[in-house]
Amino acid sequence: MKLTTKLLLIALSCAAGLLVGAFFSNALKRKRDFFSELLAFIDSVASDITFRQEGIRSVASNFKSTCKSKLKNVLDEYEQAPDSIPLLSFLPKNESKVVADFFCGIGKSDLITEKAELSNVRSTVEELNTKYKEKCSTRCAMFLKLGLLAGLALGILII
Repeated sequence: MKLTTKLLLIALSCAAGLLVGAFFSNALKRKRDFFSELLAFIDSVASDITFRQEGIRSVASNFKSTCKSKLKNVLDEYEQAPDSIPLLSFLPKNESKVVADFFCGIGKSDLITEKAELSNVRSTVEELNTKYKEKCSTRCAMFLKLGLLAGLALGILII
């Protein structure tokens, strides 16, 4: 084989390895973005309950316009059927349960109890958000580097 063909094979295998690494890091980034937007949504619900009292559906529809994560889909499902549990297949079961319980419990209590429940859910979601931020800061770069190295190793083995 010519040298240019060998270098092209190594470059292609490195690019494939980077794509695999990016695929695995995107899952963590999606979860991190989801929980950070969920925190912002909880804050907007809490401020609406305290001050405006427009209703949960109006808060959800206003907040949905700024969402960039999968929270937008969850808010769409919630607006259409507020009594059903939204589908959260991208989250583990325990985290999915926290989010589902939050959406099922919104607007079901009096003002004082609702504020206390929002505070409890916010602290739980804040812990999850911190966990995914830490995981993303360490593992996302690791996935990219390992993907690049695996692609480089595969390219060398092909030659």
